[in-house]
Amino acid sequence: MSPGKIVVDKLLKDLRDRPEDFSADGVVLNDKGTGYRYFLGRFPRMYAPYNMGFGLIQSYRLGRGIELWKARKHYLTSENLEKESDGG
Repeated sequence: MSPGKIVVDKLLKDLRDRPEDFSADGVVLNDKGTGYRYFLGRFPRMYAPYNMGFGLIQSYRLGRGIELWKARKHYLTSENLEKESDGG
């Protein structure tokens, strides 16, 4: 198993398990839980605490995972806003 696959598998699991620990600043995904930073531009890679590219397949998987994380985060945020506006 490639190191890129291991890192992407762990990142995708963490995005599902603790989405509140992640924030996206432009093309950078920050993981507050581990302190890792990921570049999400044209060629995604991990660049803190070390620099590692992921390759084509892992980059695609990471991109899909980020889209799902953003959608889930948006859904949870809008759900909370609806609850607040309903008074409950």
